[in-house]
Amino acid sequence: FVLFDAEDRLLLCNNQYRVLHSRCAEAIVPGARFEDILRLGVERGQFPQTDGREEEWLAEQLAPPSEEGTELEVGFDGGRWMRIVERQVPGGGRVGLRIDITNQIESRERAELAEAIAREAQEKLFSAIETLPVGFAIYDAHDQLVLCNSQYRRIYPESAAIMVPGKTFEEILRYGLERNQYGDAIGREEEWLAERLAAHREASSVVVQKLGNGRWLRILERTTPDGGRGGLRI
Repeated sequence: FVLFDAEDRLLLCNNQYRVLHSRCAEAIVPGARFEDILRLGVERGQFPQTDGREEEWLAEQLAPPSEEGTELEVGFDGGRWMRIVERQVPGGGRVGLRIDITNQIESRERAELAEAIAREAQEKLFSAIETLPVGFAIYDAHDQLVLCNSQYRRIYPESAAIMVPGKTFEEILRYGLERNQYGDAIGREEEWLAERLAAHREASSVVVQKLGNGRWLRILERTTPDGGRGGLRI
């Protein structure tokens, strides 16, 4: 806790404020200017993030708090981080708190690093899937499309337009049936659909499928650990 008057001179502070500003504690005495305290801290390495931008940093810290108050996150020596909360005092001056948020900053940085690693891994996975010479698709536990590669859409050009995340396997099949995409379904569409959905749910046998353009596919599907379906079209 710290309190400065209208001329930015120290009126009072608690001992914890001096502990946090240990490298310039000798300057933290009643009547000392806020700027002098900060400059001594900068000279002695109390605020490592100021390297190369000392004057700019000082100007940011010395700016009067807004009417709503000001909050800043400031790096201290030893890898510590403080949240600085300041408010205007009626008649002039500022009152402030210094709150150690090192644990929160470290947790946030770990989360950001983990997110970046996961994003990179996901991008590499998608890139690898896209280069497969076979059609590949994953459906979730609700049988909605999660992702598929370009080859999957090329194999089924008639229904490629509806192959977007969120569409169910049955919706995609019916869309293709309406466009005579499946050669072995013509004339027995509903019966064929029931058989195909049953095989899809079982996801343990190999399905051979004739397309309307005369091509034949071997379909391999397996259940994923979360209850979805992963499949290849060859």
